[in-house]
Amino acid sequence: MFEKIQVFIEQVAQSSWLQILKFPFFTLGGFELSIWLLMKASLLFILFIFAARYLNFLLNRHLYPRLKLEAGPQYALATGVKYVVIFIGFITVVNLLGINLGAFAVFAGTIGIGIGFGLQDIAKNFISGLVLLIEQPIKVGDFIEVEGLPGRVRAINARGTVIDTFDNTAVIVPNSQFISNQVINWSHSDKMIRVAVVVGVAYGSDTALVKKLLLEAAAENSMVLKKPEPYVWFSEFGESSLNFKLLAYIREPDQRMTTKSELNFVIDQKFRQNNVTIPFPQRDLHFKTSQILIGGKT
Repeated sequence: MFEKIQVFIEQVAQSSWLQILKFPFFTLGGFELSIWLLMKASLLFILFIFAARYLNFLLNRHLYPRLKLEAGPQYALATGVKYVVIFIGFITVVNLLGINLGAFAVFAGTIGIGIGFGLQDIAKNFISGLVLLIEQPIKVGDFIEVEGLPGRVRAINARGTVIDTFDNTAVIVPNSQFISNQVINWSHSDKMIRVAVVVGVAYGSDTALVKKLLLEAAAENSMVLKKPEPYVWFSEFGESSLNFKLLAYIREPDQRMTTKSELNFVIDQKFRQNNVTIPFPQRDLHFKTSQILIGGKT
């Protein structure tokens, strides 16, 4: 059996196809590039990619649960491990194949010029992605708002960050925007946020009753936290209403709009039951008449 395998290997080694695959079709300095060399390099690099995925699988299964890491740090650590393993794989492939790195000096200069002119946005987004993973102003799982677009961060990739919106759509935002533009992160250090419900009542309303009803609406909502306690501001005397602001805290930022809507429904119901009027804007119009002389007559 082993003799047959050895004979087969010798026949393959002496075949014309293998000679064709080993024929160098490109030469640069002391480096000769052939199809056989590309096949070996590709296979080795693919093995390192699978090794990176398997290593992350082991970390997710054994290390991360013990460390009790949240989703954001887990993703950053997993991405860093993947980049390191792939980089080591690239260096290992180059060394094993005997490729002289000095032979790529021309290519490096060409790539540098390309980055300066055509690839500067890609390079900027890639570097910004590394900054996001290291500094973590935003993390996977964070509820953010960028340029008026709210959503939850699903992934931070090399070029852009994937944000899942409430419309069940994925929006890819270039990483550089998170570095150069203002970004609202509702869950950067603590997921607890404050919800504000603004309501106006008619002049002459019982303000103590209004405060009591607003606090009751907050207490009956299951998403509103008991501590810190909700409270009511009598914010201002408006043009046609007394304006109040109910401030309450919730645990999950993505429940902000839902909680606010539910509070509005309950407040409207309680105001109707207690004859508290929510006025509409009123304007007084004054018409000034004058006598116009037409044909010598008024």
